[in-house]
Amino acid sequence: MAMYMSICLFFCLVVIRYNKVTAVSAVQESIIQLKCPYTATADRTIDWNKQINGKTTGYTIGTVINLNLPLDLKSRLTVTGDHTAGDYHLSISDVRKSDEGNYECALSGTSSVSRLQLTVISVPDTPGHFNIRTTSTTSITVVWDSNSGGGHAQTFYIQYRVQGSLSWTTVSAGVEGINEQKRRRTYEVKNLQEGEPYELKMFSENTAGKRSNYTDSIITFTSGTQFIFNMPV
Repeated sequence: MAMYMSICLFFCLVVIRYNKVTAVSAVQESIIQLKCPYTATADRTIDWNKQINGKTTGYTIGTVINLNLPLDLKSRLTVTGDHTAGDYHLSISDVRKSDEGNYECALSGTSSVSRLQLTVISVPDTPGHFNIRTTSTTSITVVWDSNSGGGHAQTFYIQYRVQGSLSWTTVSAGVEGINEQKRRRTYEVKNLQEGEPYELKMFSENTAGKRSNYTDSIITFTSGTQFIFNMPV
C-alpha cells in the first residue's frame, strides 16, 4: 500500500499537463479578465493560483477568494463568468504593476492546468514643469522635467502653433531609455515666424504605445521677450 501511494504520488506529479503559456496584457488601473479554458462541474472546481517568488499562492477555489491574501489585493479580485455553465474566470480591477506575473487555472482532481502570463502596461506620467527658457526671432527653447515612462522607454513630443491657428505641428524632442536617469531637458523649436505669438504644449509616449496627458499650454512671442503665461488646455 505504501509503495502504491509512493508510485501514485510520483505519477500524479509527473502527469500534470501544462498548456503553452498565454500572454495577456492590461493597462494599469484598468480591469482585466483572465479566462480559464476549463469548465467546472458539480464535483470539480476551477482554482486560480499565482506564482510569487517561485512559490504557488492560491487566489481562489471556485468562487471563494483566499482570505489570507492582503486586503488590498483581495478586494480587487472577483470570480466572473457564467457559473451555471461552469465558467470561472479571474477578474482583477484597478490593475497594478504588482499584478504582473504568471497565473494558473486548474480543474481540481485532474491534471489540467492552464497558464497565463500577465503584463501590465503603464501610462507615462505627464512631463513636469514645462516652461519657456529663451526665445529668439525664429525659435523658442523650452524646458521640462522627465517623469516616469510607465516602465518603458519614452519619446517626448512638443506641439506648437501660431496662437489662433487650428492645426498643431508636432516635433519629436528626444528619447529617454528605460534605465536612463531623470533630468531637466531642453529643446529648441526652430523655423518659427518672427514676431508671432506661439502656443506650445507637450506629452510623452512610451514604447508600449501609451501616451501621457498633455501639459498645460504656454503662450510666448518670438522676437524678444513680451508675454509668457500658462493657459489651461
